[in-house]
Amino acid sequence: MKDKIILSTIPSDSHCWNLIFMELFLKEQGYEVINLGPCTPYDLILKYTKDSTILAIVVSTVNGHGYIQGEELIGFLRQHISQSIPIFIGGKLNTDINKSRFYGQKLENAGFLKSYSEKDDLLDLVSRLEELSLLKAEMQKHKASKSPSTTV
Repeated sequence: MKDKIILSTIPSDSHCWNLIFMELFLKEQGYEVINLGPCTPYDLILKYTKDSTILAIVVSTVNGHGYIQGEELIGFLRQHISQSIPIFIGGKLNTDINKSRFYGQKLENAGFLKSYSEKDDLLDLVSRLEELSLLKAEMQKHKASKSPSTTV
């Protein structure tokens, strides 16, 4: 079974091209992607986190409001879902590219596992998702080995 990733953006971001790119990119890496589309309401993201097979949430934004609404989003999600679901954010986090690292660090401090704003950051995201997939598989294997046998 492929690991599932929720792909979303922030409510004010109506851009689709970044979501389509990320969906295709993540599918090429072997993931099943649930693309929630542009202008994603927080409640819609929350609804899809009920699926126990979700590996991670990836938030992609390009309108320059990622920092403001990203902080709101992570606060909302961390109030309602398990800390065990990693959440990443990337794209154009603000309107001043020179402050992207500063705002990215603030978003990580707020609760995102990692923020991305550089062109080479996709490689790091892939690496982290692969690590999460391996960890999840190991946990499932360990859990299965601890289950009582039902053979007669």
